[in-house]
Amino acid sequence: MRGLLLAFATLTLCFTHALSCETLGDVLAANSVPVRILPADDLQRNITSFAVSAGNSPFLIAYYDDDGSGLLSPVLHVLRYDERTHDLRQTNLHGAGVPLQGFHNVIGQISDDCMGSALAILEKDGFITIDTHINPSAGCVLVLTSDLSFNAELRGWALARINGEIIFEEGTVHFASTHPARLTLYDPRQRQMLPIYPAQEDAARQQFSAELKKHLPSSEWCAQQNNPCDPQSFTTDIDHVSVSEQERSFAFDARMNADGFGEDAARSVQPKTIHYVCRQSDGKWILSIAPVE
Repeated sequence: MRGLLLAFATLTLCFTHALSCETLGDVLAANSVPVRILPADDLQRNITSFAVSAGNSPFLIAYYDDDGSGLLSPVLHVLRYDERTHDLRQTNLHGAGVPLQGFHNVIGQISDDCMGSALAILEKDGFITIDTHINPSAGCVLVLTSDLSFNAELRGWALARINGEIIFEEGTVHFASTHPARLTLYDPRQRQMLPIYPAQEDAARQQFSAELKKHLPSSEWCAQQNNPCDPQSFTTDIDHVSVSEQERSFAFDARMNADGFGEDAARSVQPKTIHYVCRQSDGKWILSIAPVE
């Protein structure tokens, strides 16, 4: 579902911007940013596939030049303007031929794969995140410092922030039979990732996996579908992420379903939604299933 929304957002964003905000000057004016901060030639530049910060303190925009070809240019421009201090900063981000090494790594440079349409840009706690689009099941989060220095590339999409850390969902392989969700915390100050979900010991997941195992398709069906039919690797959707910085905790829902395991599993194994809470205690993040109220 998240992937479909991203794809729709990308198309809507480009279509809307192509109609109403064709130049960089148009976007600045529409967001009440003084156009005098840039030379006239820059203001007249046609842009595409861009994202603007929700608030203007500071104002942020990530955009591509629109050369009329319908393709993205190889440079993602980022502009930051602080209206309180009149501080203007700009940088150009270039992709590199970095091979895809799975979705579990913090990548130290921007890869060509992640030079997609900008979907969102946000600054908080001294770090900027830019969500870019790869395909309906995958995206990237580009992390910059407030001075626009590159910090990390994360494979997935940002969901929330808590006490300076980024909560993000890792991407999945688009054409895979199942899409198991993985929720991870990234600390940009330490450049460290901490896997949160799924946890190794999770009674709800173990119960769902055991039920799914009873209704697995035949090995012949699995081979024909090029499907590993692993009952522990089932599709999960992450939703309703909420954060309490005061309590140093965040919560989310995980909806497990039997999609991709054939007709018997789809008919017999009902989807199940589990509510989780993750709290920080003594410097450690602890995930638990919230009690049903």
